Amino acid sequence: MGVITGVCILSYYSVVAGWATGYLYKTIIGTFRGEVTWNHSERIFSSFAANPVEVLICFFLVIGLTTFVISRGVKGGIERWSKILMPLLFGLIIFLAIRALTLPGAGTGISFYLKPDFSKLNVNVFFFAVGQAFFSLSLGMGTMMTYGSYISRHDNLVTSAGWVCFSTTLVAFLAGIAIFPTLFATPGLNPGEFKAGTGLMFQAFPLIISKIPGGYIFGVLFFILLLVAALTSTISLLEVPTAFLVDEHSWSRKKAATFIGLLAFLLGIPSELSNAGLLFLPGWE
Repeated sequence: MGVITGVCILSYYSVVAGWATGYLYKTIIGTFRGEVTWNHSERIFSSFAANPVEVLICFFLVIGLTTFVISRGVKGGIERWSKILMPLLFGLIIFLAIRALTLPGAGTGISFYLKPDFSKLNVNVFFFAVGQAFFSLSLGMGTMMTYGSYISRHDNLVTSAGWVCFSTTLVAFLAGIAIFPTLFATPGLNPGEFKAGTGLMFQAFPLIISKIPGGYIFGVLFFILLLVAALTSTISLLEVPTAFLVDEHSWSRKKAATFIGLLAFLLGIPSELSNAGLLFLPGWE
């Protein structure tokens, strides 16, 4: 179940990672420069998500890069790229958090983010939080067991697990500091009116980019950060089924990574094309 779960999550998680790739490109070429309204941003996202060729190319790029890293093995692949991606992730998110705190009106966003409203606490919120914690820590999908099998006998499992929990929480905390002050500092934007949805981030941030000082640089860095964060997750997800085929069925690492990568790509095509309205009728969701 852990192996199957990893493949299934990889198939749709990479779809969103592909969106980050597409939006990084759009930001670099200046799509969000100038005045961008909420309706304009919605149309850009809808047009992007409804373009099957564009989104499938972005999806394939993410799967291809993830497969390449995993096929290189633990030392030459995961370990080597983690040494590049993780410091880059922390560096970018710290930079963006500092930048967000210097924006006018950032204090309102920090208050909204960190001041608890205990009247909102109920059983549903508790289970949502636990579910998010399980997903964030990759519990129940074989990732921790697979990575745990690669560490030395001299490493302390409790300490290592503690560092994983701490670093994951720290990144999420810093991400909130980078996002909420920026939202509240953006003129004409009321975060309380946003409706949750898959594409919310891709609709809200172009609006922010167009309205804050240095928005172009801020936007490029944000989508680089988003893509780096997504890749560290897709790499972890692909490693589980790859290690299973290598250890249990004596496949070569390259063959196993390529096979699972292609399988995840094929499984993810319905998720990708459903946003273009090609597979499911409106209202089915």
